[in-house]
Formats: sequence, structure tokens, C-alpha cells
Amino acid sequence: HLDVVQISDGDVVAITGQDAEAGAIFVEAGAQLSLLGASFALRLYNAQAGPDLIVNGIFQDNANSGGGNGVYFLNGSTWLLGSSSTMMKTNNSSAARYRDHYEGGMASIPPSANWIIRYQGAGNPSFTSIDAYYPNLIFESYAGHWEPAIGASRFQGIHGTATILGDLNIGGAGTGTVGIINQNTNPQLIRVFGNTTIQAGSTLTTAGNKTGAGFAFSGHLQVDGTLDASSGTGKVAMYGWGSQFISGGGDLLIRDMEVSNGAAVELYRPVEVLGSLQLVQGNIVLNTSNLTVYGGIWGGGLWGYVQTNVFGPDGGYLYQPLTGNTDFPIGNNSFSPAYVSGGSGMLGMRVEDRVVMQVPEEVQIVTEVVNHTWLVDNMSQSDFSVTLEWDSYFELSGFDRSNCDIAELANGVWEEGPGQSAQGSGPFWVSKSVNGRSEGFSVASSGALPLDWLFFTGISHGDAVELQWRVEQLFLHDRFEIERSTDRRIFQKIGEIETPTYQMEAQDYTFWDENPAAGVNYYRLKQVDQDRRFSYSPIIAVQPSTIVRKVQVQSLVSKDCTVTIPDGEEAEAIFQLYDTNGVLLLERATSIPSTFTLPMADLLSGLYVLHSKVGSQQLSHKIVKQ
Repeated sequence: HLDVVQISDGDVVAITGQDAEAGAIFVEAGAQLSLLGASFALRLYNAQAGPDLIVNGIFQDNANSGGGNGVYFLNGSTWLLGSSSTMMKTNNSSAARYRDHYEGGMASIPPSANWIIRYQGAGNPSFTSIDAYYPNLIFESYAGHWEPAIGASRFQGIHGTATILGDLNIGGAGTGTVGIINQNTNPQLIRVFGNTTIQAGSTLTTAGNKTGAGFAFSGHLQVDGTLDASSGTGKVAMYGWGSQFISGGGDLLIRDMEVSNGAAVELYRPVEVLGSLQLVQGNIVLNTSNLTVYGGIWGGGLWGYVQTNVFGPDGGYLYQPLTGNTDFPIGNNSFSPAYVSGGSGMLGMRVEDRVVMQVPEEVQIVTEVVNHTWLVDNMSQSDFSVTLEWDSYFELSGFDRSNCDIAELANGVWEEGPGQSAQGSGPFWVSKSVNGRSEGFSVASSGALPLDWLFFTGISHGDAVELQWRVEQLFLHDRFEIERSTDRRIFQKIGEIETPTYQMEAQDYTFWDENPAAGVNYYRLKQVDQDRRFSYSPIIAVQPSTIVRKVQVQSLVSKDCTVTIPDGEEAEAIFQLYDTNGVLLLERATSIPSTFTLPMADLLSGLYVLHSKVGSQQLSHKIVKQ
């Protein structure tokens, strides 16, 4: 047993018929040594200085946990993995031996090596988590779905935790799927320094019979299966140094989340945090994805905020339930938060470093405003008070800090309030009670935004529509252009009315649309000045000879959702409930009038979309399940 055994490139050696022993073993790159006999042992006797099992190729341990089986490091012998080697554990013999006898301590294991935990249908492969270090760690199954119920095949313990120095892959190259459970309760989270991938059908979870403390990721996180860190003290911490991505189309369930990354954490999928979010350092960059936080946000400032970096309708929002005082630590190229008090239901908010005069043409205002638009998605449409904060760098020329106010955006038109003085000495802020139907806010000097519209209405007369409006004090004006749309997005000009260059008093105007489209017609007026500047009126809807119904849908629910269709013409109504991935969850047909409930008690907390078709009228409604 004092022999030194060398297994050369291309050699495949298997221990199957009896125990084996050696003074030391070298497994070269391209070679493989396998302890395939489940009830046999490999004993190493420390025949030389340094490690006694050196693996530069592949080593497989398929021994079971029976007495005397597995690998034994005797007389102080140790082992070592090369930087491109593979260690494979396929049965339930002791995993702690590898932790306790690594040359120089297991923390020195090379991150680029591979450690595979492979289930082949026999014993549950064991691994250890207390003070264990792994290189690239891969869990896979070649015998269907493997979700071990025994502690030796779970992350467990309280006196230490596991550290993965390389990548973590849940699913690997197996033909089946795996469910890996973390019930390690050490305050130090299981740390992954490389990238983490959870493949479709596989799960990484803290939801065992003993709930674990969670995970700290330093690389990218791709979830195509399920990451469930919603149980117990389950937490997901993003502790990177370079930019980190969260992506994938699977299920991501997070109780609490912490971000501490001087670069940024970028979202390429929706993320929901059922508990709290703590911003220690670095931004969460939304791109086109939404971030929903149900339990409040802690921290946030110049050192780290939720960055809403995409302009236009595809930009991501930060959603939170309004619970008295709710902070939105958001910004675009700088920290530009909003603070909300009062209100109810779910509110989404984002900020763009621009103010546009018209939507969707997006003619940008370049004077007399703070160069920010705080856009909102107010699901319950409840009124609230808002405080907006900005840095002086974003004050455009002509902006008067002593005479400014929060302007509200509704139907593409800005409505400005009376002037007030901004508070603070840098950053600055103003506060205002706002309308729950507002679509966004800006901060403007008094008179900076076009505010000439007194009213704009439409009346159905059989097959024709009469439009009436009133404006006041026109200067250097040229004409009104009347525009119509059937989808509220694409408008076409259907006529125009010339106006006097100057108008010092309020004036009424009328226009008849003799050929409206079938169904709902949307109208807006384009007010054009002689210098080619223009603005839009609010958008109004008129439906000739047809009743437009307002379907009432409960927007925030804990169990079932109540839907009401008011009385009107007899017609069939169809409702379809979808999740955020576009998956149809249920469908309901009913008559009019009607009040009914959608069963949502068994659905996960999060955002859902209800599509309704009532006669020829089609609408979409957002529902938040708590």
C-alpha cells in the first residue's frame, strides 16, 4: 500500500470487485478513476509529501454509506483537484471526508474545476454545506426528477455554510430534473461567486421541513426553472462587483432582497419581492422589466436606487402597495425620488430625464421646467399626496424655483397648479395633493406648459358626432386640427378650423364628424401656433348609438376578485385571466348585467391581467394578488 499509482491520459480505471489501496494516486488530464463498486473502499496511506490523491482528469465516487465503504484518507493523507478537473459524487458515502482532507484547506479549491452531484437512481448522492467550499457545482439527475428528502443530500446545518467559488448549475446535463433544498440556517447566506443557472423543470428552494436562510449571488442569476426563497428567513442578496443580470422565464419567489453592488443589478425579467428590499449600494436597473416590492424599501440614495433607464411605454416601473407613507427611491441618470402619502392599492412609478409637451409625438420642453417626468400607474386611481425631489443640475433655463408647482399629466395634457416656492437647499422638492387619475408629474414654473383648454366634449347624434370645445387667450395662433382614432393610439386628421391670431377672451368652437367609425371613436384636438409649436387637448371617447359600459374590477385582492358589469344593452361578456407570462389561467362567460367572482385564492401573489370583451367593447384590467 506504499505504491504510487499513475493513471495516464486516455486511461479509464474502475474499482469494482474489491477494496483498493495505494500510497498515492495521480489522475492525469484526460484520464478517469472511478470507485464504481458501491460497497468497496479506496484507502490512501500518505506515501509522500503533499497531496496523495491528485485529480487532473475525472474522479467518480459511487460508494454507498455502508461501513468501510468510500474513500479513506489515512495517516494524514490529503487530496487535490486540478484547475480543469472533475470530481463526481454519485452515491451516499461520506462527503465530509473530502472537506476535511483537502490539501491546504478546502477554501483553496480552484473555482474553475467541476464538482458534479449526480443522481443515477440508486443512493442519494451526499454533499456537505458546513464550512464547505466548491468549485463549479453542478446538480443533475439521470433517473427522472430527483428531490432528495434526506438531510445528507440537502444544504443543512447552523454552525457554518457553503461557498461556491465558481458557477452553480441546478439541472446540469442530466436527462432528468432536480430539486435542491437549502435548510442551512447559518446567518451567513450560501454564497455563489460565479453565475447561477436554474434550468427548466429544476428547483432551488429554501422551502424544506426546515427553512434555510437564503442565497448570496455575486454573478448573473438565470432562472428558467424555479428559485423559491420565500419561506422562513429566505433571502436573495446580490453581492457582485461587476454588473449582474437577473433573467430567465421561470418562477422567481423572493421573501427579502438585498442589493450591494457598486456596479448595478440589471433586470431582464419581472421581479417580485414579497417582503422588503434593502438598497445598500448600486442601482437596480429595470430596463423593460417591472420590480414589485410588497414589504417596503430600505435605504436608497445617490449610492443606489431603482434606475428607470428606458424611455417610453416599454420602460419598467417600480410597483408598491400604498400603506400610509411609501417611498419610491427611483431615478434615471441621478437619484430623483418620489414620496407618497395616503392613497390605497398598488402604485407603479418611474422617472424619465425629459418633459414632453405632447404624447405620443413627444415634443420635448427645453425651458422653464425640471427636466424630469415622474410617470405613474395608479391601479386603484385613489388620490394621494406626492413629494418630488430633484437636483439643481436638472433645472432648465428659465425655471423659477420660487414660482413653480407640480404639473399633472392626464390624457396627454399637462395641467398646472398655482405657483409655490420649492423647499430645501439642494436637493429641492415640492409637494402637492394629486388626482388619482393622473398619468404623471413634472415640476414647472407657472405658465410653462400649455393650459388653454377649458373643456372638450363630444355628443352622439344618431350616426354623427358633434364636438364642442372652449379655449381662452390664444397668442400667435393659427388653427385647430381635429383628429380621430379607433384604438386611442393611431390618430388621423379629419378636419381643421382656422382661428384668429390673437384671442383675448374665451371662445366656443364646434365641429361635426359626419362619418364616425363603428364602435368607440376617440377624438383629440391639435392646437397649432404660427411658430409651429403645438399642443393636444384631452382625448375623449364617443360611441354613436351604442352604450359604453365601465366594467368594474377589484384591483387589489387577497382571495377572490369581484367583477361587476353595469346594466345596459343585452350582450355576451367574456373574461380571461392571464399571468405576466401570457399564460391563460381561467375563462368566464356571463350575461349583462352581472356581478361575479374570479377564484384567485390558490394563485401566487403577484400581478395578473384580466381581459374583458363586453359586446364590441374590449378592455384590460390589472389585478394584484396579495
